Amino acid sequence: MASESKTLAVLGQSGAGKTTLMGRLLYIGGGIGFHTYDQLTKAGSSYIHVAPLFEKCGLAKTFYTTSGAVTIIDTSSFRGVDLHPSRE
Repeated sequence: MASESKTLAVLGQSGAGKTTLMGRLLYIGGGIGFHTYDQLTKAGSSYIHVAPLFEKCGLAKTFYTTSGAVTIIDTSSFRGVDLHPSRE
């Protein structure tokens, strides 16, 4: 069975922990290696700095599961976009 690619949209109010959640998922899902995370923590960073690092480097925020790759979308950049369009 071929692995599937999935997308995970992270929703929440400002300060709800979206960036921290994305960083944690990227770390535990293998999107960021231990060596890189170790460098971040030695510099005083934490999970909250992982997702912005991906954005700064132009990398897709992707982690891996047994059923395939999951790409994370931070919906905070979708201000004013209707995420629940009416179905016709």
